[in-house]
Amino acid sequence: MQFPLRALAGVCRYLCRATVYLFVTEALFAQTSATFGKVIPLGETPSDIVLDESRQRLYLVNSPGNRVDVYDYSGNMLVGSIGVGANPLGAAMSMDNAYLYVGNHDDSSLSVIQLGGAALGIVTNTVALPAKPQGVEVGADGRVLICTDGSGTTSTANTLLLFDGTQTAANQVLAVPFPPAPATPPALAPPTATRQVTVFNGRLKRTPDGKYIVGVSSINNNTQSVVYEYETASGTVLQSRTVTGQSSTLAMAPDGSSFMAGYTLYDFGTLDVLGQQSTANAPFPFVSSTGTPLSFSTTANIGGSVFSPDLKTLYSAFNTAVATIPAPAPQASTLLISDPRTLGISLGINLPESILSKMVITSDGNDIFALSSSGIMHLPIGTLYSYPILMPASTTVFLAQDPCNLGVAQTSLQINNIGGGTLTFAVPQQVPDGSAALIVKASSGVAPSTVTFAMDPGVSGVIRTAGTNLYTGQGASNTGAPVKIQLVSPNAINVPPTIEVFMNYRDATMSGLIYPLATVPNSTTT
Repeated sequence: MQFPLRALAGVCRYLCRATVYLFVTEALFAQTSATFGKVIPLGETPSDIVLDESRQRLYLVNSPGNRVDVYDYSGNMLVGSIGVGANPLGAAMSMDNAYLYVGNHDDSSLSVIQLGGAALGIVTNTVALPAKPQGVEVGADGRVLICTDGSGTTSTANTLLLFDGTQTAANQVLAVPFPPAPATPPALAPPTATRQVTVFNGRLKRTPDGKYIVGVSSINNNTQSVVYEYETASGTVLQSRTVTGQSSTLAMAPDGSSFMAGYTLYDFGTLDVLGQQSTANAPFPFVSSTGTPLSFSTTANIGGSVFSPDLKTLYSAFNTAVATIPAPAPQASTLLISDPRTLGISLGINLPESILSKMVITSDGNDIFALSSSGIMHLPIGTLYSYPILMPASTTVFLAQDPCNLGVAQTSLQINNIGGGTLTFAVPQQVPDGSAALIVKASSGVAPSTVTFAMDPGVSGVIRTAGTNLYTGQGASNTGAPVKIQLVSPNAINVPPTIEVFMNYRDATMSGLIYPLATVPNSTTT
């Protein structure tokens, strides 16, 4: 059998003795019961979240309540609310932390909230707008960019507005030249809905220096999205492009070089797509309870992401629920820890509930807050590795046997806890895929410990296909796929790795060479 793995230093030559080969690839995962993070129930999902580190607060836009709820994350409590206009959808804070701006969709207005002092915030002005607002952002010049539904279904008039509070009342709101196409108005949830769903309204996100703002709006009845780049100094849209199936949930890289829109990574300078976070990119399978492969939903592209301040990590979660009618509950409860440039996923962390939309992170990188199914979720990401995390020394094992030695080929694999605390685990009582030739035993149920893999091709009932993996009952249809061993752990917070075992049975005519090559994305093999 040929193994599609990248060449390693050294070649495993055929010898007249039983041989065992072990090499390292990235981990493959399956779900466990332990979770990471704390749910802060609010009864519904806010439509937007703004982080105010200067006051250790979160401003949570409550659309049905026509208010902004204020959460003190240092004291872990809601401390009050600020009343605004009808059906607020988006909010943004000025770069000097002095003002919070809230776009009120149903009464076409912008609430200007002065922060600071004894009060949580005071609405100092309610500005009438010529169109219904969706997303809001503030540039380095202090002016507020507002994306809207537009004034008409076919016209681009007033789809992007600019508010300048330093001007006279008659000149405070201006339409931006060369605006994007008109956005699709936000959909209303049916009155019988049993859960809140975050709608993909138009969203805006500034670069760290505030010189530019990127935006995404759904257009043409939500069949397409327009992505655009706005320059604060000139007050114009520099470039835009139309895409399909795009979420408007945005995350900006800390150096401003790229941004995420849903699960798509864009180059900031060109708006080129650099990559997409996909289940195909993961080093572990996404499967349903029945074993059906899953992918990130394009019709219900729910979830969000955020970059770490040092640009070393991308944290994200996206929906894998299969689209049905009626729509199923979102399944975005696995936090993906990825490379922010390649989108290669290294870990999957179990969460207590699904992330539905925007995520924010503190400047020290220690805390993430995300809009979730029942409110918001706090992820103390700085303490992640103080929790049990199961990781084997390798996720690929190769066992080989030849006619010179018909005995058992075996090897031991180290199972580690790369986090903290006590980690218990177990191996399956029965090997999957019906391969009676493989025997798996653990020396202990507490990590660190070892798991022994042994191949006995002499076991009765095993169909021997020379040069391939050994399977029972597959005969000529044997494709040589590896046997997958799924470790389970009740207290590991990560999705534990699946170990792939290749078993090679050779006869006297097979005196070739075996070249180990990388078979999964994100391999560290060189």
